[in-house]
Amino acid sequence: MEKKMLDILVVESGFAHVCHAEDYFLEQSVHFSDVKTLREAREYLINHTPDGIICDIFMDTGYGSEEDMANKEEVAAMLHICLGSNSRYHIGIDEWCEPNKEGPMGVLLYEEFAESIPFVFCTDRNHHNELMEPVFQYVLCQEEYSVLDRLNAGRVLVDAQCDPLCSVERKNWGHAHKVMGKLIDYAKDNELHKVKPPSYFSFADWL
Repeated sequence: MEKKMLDILVVESGFAHVCHAEDYFLEQSVHFSDVKTLREAREYLINHTPDGIICDIFMDTGYGSEEDMANKEEVAAMLHICLGSNSRYHIGIDEWCEPNKEGPMGVLLYEEFAESIPFVFCTDRNHHNELMEPVFQYVLCQEEYSVLDRLNAGRVLVDAQCDPLCSVERKNWGHAHKVMGKLIDYAKDNELHKVKPPSYFSFADWL
């Protein structure tokens, strides 16, 4: 029997990153769809169930001003809780939680869809970047620390191995794809499409 082509949704707002992703996934014979905003992703996922989601973290909501702020405030509340009372990174949340700025809307997609679809974050920044650190702490809030749990991780933050003050021109689509394939196989083998396994591990632990 011919193997079914992998069907991946990429949620990505950067034009250059979309072009790089398209080049990579076409070369890998992966069926590739892309959307740019929180709203577009939600609308796509109403009628489609891809094998996996590879998602940017910072993006526009795609909604009008009132709903835009409601979505940002929901994410901000979750991130403030995960950071706790003594973190300097609370200020970073305030910087994007205002009109006309991109916020980490990938967190909302993760909350809404990671229980049913294998989900990987893919960013062009180091996870200790000031904007990224609250999201990294959010992911760690959901991590189980045993080796077994880390090996069974169901969602992953794939960051850029660069200076925290910088970003990279090309995201690590190869790593994101490799991890996604493992998560899809694991979910199928263990019937975990409706279960949230632990969330974060480093590549050295598994690949």
